Amino acid sequence: MERLYLDANVFIFAALNDGEYGEYARKLIKDIIELKFEAFTSTLTFDEVVWRIRKEKSLVASIEAGFGILVLPNLIFIDVTKDILWSAYDTMLKHKIKPRDAIHAACALSKGIKTIISEDPDFDKIPGLKRKGLIKVK
Repeated sequence: MERLYLDANVFIFAALNDGEYGEYARKLIKDIIELKFEAFTSTLTFDEVVWRIRKEKSLVASIEAGFGILVLPNLIFIDVTKDILWSAYDTMLKHKIKPRDAIHAACALSKGIKTIISEDPDFDKIPGLKRKGLIKVK
């Protein structure tokens, strides 16, 4: 079964975007529920999603979104350990990417996951990690 890592922006698009990106993100979440692939994300994703939805919508909407992520069937969370942070640190130094992106990359690579679903082109800089955009996932 294919193993995919989902960046936080997948969940953010699903919650906030009424256009094509939101539609594809919601379809991807449906595919997670239907176990069409093994889905992974970082525990960091919870914070990113809840914070962004609180900023864009409301506290109540952000709490609901956080709950939705936590109860999403078949979504596997990867803990951000000190080893992962060291790996992220190395990635930040080598590829000049943001700390959160480096943490997501380190989480994916720590589990041998080679594909990340994200709209963030910074992941294109990471050797061993292939980025697929939401539109390419279909």
